Amino acid sequence: RYGLSFLLISFSELIVFAVASIVMLAVDGTMACLDNNIRSLIFVMSAFVLTLTMPQKCYGGITDKSKGSAYLAIPASSLEKYISMILLMVLVMPALFTSVSWCVDSTLSHLFPKQFTDVITDSTVTLGYLWSDITKILAFGMPWWLLGALWFRKGKGAKTLLCLLIFSSIAVLFGPFSHVVGIEIENGVIVEESRSYAGEILAVVINAALLFLIYLRIRKIQH
Repeated sequence: RYGLSFLLISFSELIVFAVASIVMLAVDGTMACLDNNIRSLIFVMSAFVLTLTMPQKCYGGITDKSKGSAYLAIPASSLEKYISMILLMVLVMPALFTSVSWCVDSTLSHLFPKQFTDVITDSTVTLGYLWSDITKILAFGMPWWLLGALWFRKGKGAKTLLCLLIFSSIAVLFGPFSHVVGIEIENGVIVEESRSYAGEILAVVINAALLFLIYLRIRKIQH
């Protein structure tokens, strides 16, 4: 049910490049150029859209009496349903999205080297860090939206976003989320970076709590 949407999101860079190139070819006869900044923006926005839509589309219907009865009737325990859900949402789909998008970017970079600037040199490192960050965003962000899809019966996306904004505001005010505490630069290049991992540890604890709440919610869903 979500397969076509997933493919469209994963191929968003190709779609943007194709549409922009068609417009520019019609206007001045040249093809569109996607530098690292534009591609990074496309990747981040695609990851955000995937995180926002996939939990609700895949599992949001469980809370609906007419649509969720079939899921509850599956001959599997709550623990088995929970494990399959978490593996799919937190590990499999984020990894698949990252892999597909990376293949799309690499293919376009080799087919259109003039339109994708700094592909073989700097962008290899830059996009490597970017993909690592996007994978973390998907893995750590998905539990929020999955819990919202299971917890709320109506207005799932808006209510989840509101809760996330409130929690993020509190966390910024009181939480130790400053990771980089020192950077040593030599000839304009970062040669050493010291980091505080308090934010990462807190994020792991929070997501563990979210995963536990998801399990409790699955156990208590009744129609």
